[in-house]
Amino acid sequence: MDILAYLMIATINKELSSKDFFKTIFQKIIIFFIIAVSVLIDNLFPSVNLRHIVIVFYIINEALAIIESAIKLGLPIPNKIKIVFNELKNEDNSK
Repeated sequence: MDILAYLMIATINKELSSKDFFKTIFQKIIIFFIIAVSVLIDNLFPSVNLRHIVIVFYIINEALAIIESAIKLGLPIPNKIKIVFNELKNEDNSK
């Protein structure tokens, strides 16, 4: 979903770059490897629940990326979500 949104935004803004596109795909592949490693660790140490923590983290991360893409595409987003998203973005930029 995030890759499709990237393609739409890059096409609209005329900023389509194969380098950025492959970087995005490579990032998604790395995420799958991180999840796979967390599953293996979780199988070795069942009480840790690392798999769930990692998967929830990436689900939230992808949801934020989808919201960001929707805002960039000009889609209607509820104000509360925009406010929270901008606060998270500003908090991240201040670090």
